[in-house]
Amino acid sequence: MKRTKEKETGVVGKVVAVTILCPNLNTNVVVTDYSISASESECDLCGSHGEINLSVMKCECGKMHEIEISSW
Repeated sequence: MKRTKEKETGVVGKVVAVTILCPNLNTNVVVTDYSISASESECDLCGSHGEINLSVMKCECGKMHEIEISSW
């Protein structure tokens, strides 16, 4: 039986929606139109710098939101 990439990496599902606290509405909003991005760059002093961001394309308030998940 051929192994799929999902089995090799241990992925068992996928995220279909996220809940964010909208700063404009000041309430929790379930969002399905989003993307997650990551970047990393080498640093001679400490090793590396990077970040993981969540971009909400369109919230219930009608605006786009950029949320930093993690940075180093």
